[in-house]
Amino acid sequence: MAVVVRPMSMFESAQQLRNLAWHGWLSGHRQLFSNAEIEEIQSAFPRSILEFSWLVPATGVIFVALLGPDPVGAINLRPEPGDGQHALVEPMSVVDEHQRQGIGTKLWEFAEQFSRQRGDRGMQVWAMDGNQKAMDFYPKMGCRAVTSGWVRLLKHVEPATGFQKDF
Repeated sequence: MAVVVRPMSMFESAQQLRNLAWHGWLSGHRQLFSNAEIEEIQSAFPRSILEFSWLVPATGVIFVALLGPDPVGAINLRPEPGDGQHALVEPMSVVDEHQRQGIGTKLWEFAEQFSRQRGDRGMQVWAMDGNQKAMDFYPKMGCRAVTSGWVRLLKHVEPATGFQKDF
């Protein structure tokens, strides 16, 4: 069965997408936080209690990857509508058991095409340095590391790298 990527419909299950985002987040970040911190983050989810050294626009357009009727990945391209600058990917998730099957690449390429068509100058994305899957993935998508930052949960700070792809 082929994976289909398309814009999310307002009729789709928000709970299904929250579950997908949560499990996708865990797959790349579980090893960076203690069990108590994970529980604290989950209790607030989908509201984020994490602080970022970069600005995350409030609105975005969400694209979903479907395998049959089931969402197996999602990417949020911010801001929506675009402002002619670099679009920010925040977040991007693929369900654990469907990783390394090209779904992330399909999501990225779909979002990139959309971003180009709406006139963005390029795309930006951040990855925590300890998320090796993301640190390896974004350069494969043509991104280059351009800056550093951090993600903070109370006193816990994780270093992060900002990647950028110019069009």
